[in-house]
Amino acid sequence: MSLPHPALLIPARRPHTHSTPHPSPKSNWSQPTPRIYGSVKSINFPSKLDIIFRIPGTHLCLMHSPKEGTMCCWDILKGSEVSNTVFVAKEILEASHGRDEPGRYSRALLAGIEALWLPSSDLALIIVTVSYDDNEVRLEVSFQQSCDLPLLHYCRIFLHQDVLGVLRSDLSTEDAVLEIVAFNTSSRACSIIITDIPSWRTIMNFESQVDVVFTRTNMLLLFEQTDKKRYYRCPLSLLPFGTDESSVQTLFCVDKPGYSYTEEYTVGPGVSYLPEGILGSDPIYGILAASVVSVNDPMGPRILIKFWGLDREKDIEEERRELESKYCISNDSERTSSQSDPKAHFPLTETTLHISGELQQWSDWLPFKLAHGGQDMVLVVTRNKETFLQLVRFYPITKQTTVHDLGLPCPVETKHIEGISLDEHLGVVTLVDRLGSLYAISFA
Repeated sequence: MSLPHPALLIPARRPHTHSTPHPSPKSNWSQPTPRIYGSVKSINFPSKLDIIFRIPGTHLCLMHSPKEGTMCCWDILKGSEVSNTVFVAKEILEASHGRDEPGRYSRALLAGIEALWLPSSDLALIIVTVSYDDNEVRLEVSFQQSCDLPLLHYCRIFLHQDVLGVLRSDLSTEDAVLEIVAFNTSSRACSIIITDIPSWRTIMNFESQVDVVFTRTNMLLLFEQTDKKRYYRCPLSLLPFGTDESSVQTLFCVDKPGYSYTEEYTVGPGVSYLPEGILGSDPIYGILAASVVSVNDPMGPRILIKFWGLDREKDIEEERRELESKYCISNDSERTSSQSDPKAHFPLTETTLHISGELQQWSDWLPFKLAHGGQDMVLVVTRNKETFLQLVRFYPITKQTTVHDLGLPCPVETKHIEGISLDEHLGVVTLVDRLGSLYAISFA
């Protein structure tokens, strides 16, 4: 059964006390300089807290204390803690895209741990789940798994349905290859997929960024590099969906038609690219991910933003090909057509835009944030020694983009910002500064 067109999907949320009705932010955010509605809600935390995520369509934020290693939920409207406090880890290295369910929101974390339950490991895979209704907000660590081989390099944690996974590679050898390690969160079955993708030119290349996204039948690895982009495909059948059996498998991708795609960039004299990050989104809205690249240009610094949309027709065709292959249904003409198109198995569309300026540099978190649905991104940009917020909007149907300046009222100072969140359902931008304050600014 195909998903409805993203234009028919209304980003409405479940009614509960934490999510009161608001006007849609779409019309306001379409203005060159969107208007701020009401007063800015500010909270002064008793100690330094980082924002891990904001639950879409609610006023709930999961906050993390790097000093104590604990997490709890804050209600921004109430200005107070509203959940229990849970010890997780002092160091959070990565967070996956969120898994949104009625009354529950989860994210997977790659954490550096100092916990009694994992005394021998440096890293752990953790799922933090917030359950909420009109009466209670409850926080729990719903899954935890040590990284048994701490000398390996782990990165890009992902969470999709009942599968939690991460990419890893051996640090001790130059011919190391990328491995995909995935767990079924119910049965704890583990699948290790050993690929032929060279680690030192992908995840161990620090001028390379990667994200993991999902289509109907495949997991795609998207790489942005200084001089090229690379796509690799892993069939979902290799991952431990709905199984209690562990496995070790191999996957040959490199230079294999239908399993890899590489495209080199053409840049002008003196121009260089530096990928900053790739952020995933909920594919139900028609967008898989967005990337941000800093461009060093003799004409002045600029930022390249790319939205990867989901080509639903190609995605359905790919599912049909998988079923034909599974049940040995021959279709020679379709097979020839797909083999002649190197991107036939990658149902992606690409829309790019450039904005002048450069990203504000933060020590820990990325100075940009993609909303849960993937259609809106907010960035902290510096241009002509002035730092400000910019909103970038992507329209999946028309493939158009727009850029908008977000004014900030006093006492918010962009030079102190070190954390950011964006809720497209309520039209709220949340900022955390290094002085220990949170600001929620409503544009709807």
